[in-house]
Amino acid sequence: MLVFLGFVLGAVIGSFLNVVVYRLPKGESVVHPPSRCPVCGHRLGALDMVPILSWLVFRGRCRYCGAPVSARYPLVEALTGGLFALAAWLHPVPDAGLVLVWAFTALLIALSFIDIDHYVLPDGLTYGGLALGLLGAALWAFPVAWGEAWRGALAAAGLLALIGGFANLVLRRGASG
Repeated sequence: MLVFLGFVLGAVIGSFLNVVVYRLPKGESVVHPPSRCPVCGHRLGALDMVPILSWLVFRGRCRYCGAPVSARYPLVEALTGGLFALAAWLHPVPDAGLVLVWAFTALLIALSFIDIDHYVLPDGLTYGGLALGLLGAALWAFPVAWGEAWRGALAAAGLLALIGGFANLVLRRGASG
């Protein structure tokens, strides 16, 4: 039952992740205005936002204007649902650990799709991942691995800063030449 619940919850979270992936890089709010068709702008009804099923029922088209709806929407929903179900299967005790795994999974999915589209990882999401990782270390390994968690976080941040600095150097040099 937990695996099924994990899939349903994951699909719903995946539907919200589609909003995050679409709006966050544009600097738009992820809560307002409500979901709408990107072509005709019509506000989506409750039936339009049923994860995966609505895309199948309306054959991948907007029910209001008939514009095609990207297959990425049900893909993100199904991927999130599948990974949540897998996590529930591997961690059959519904505790804080499972919730943390689900949160981290959702975060990584959002970051992955934003990176695919825009080649950027928003600071708000990456810092959120850092906070989740440190929270997990604090809950399950404190005090033994707390120092290791901080050292790992700082090493990863330093490595990412080096990669980012090198990329900026290469990109600037390539743009001027």
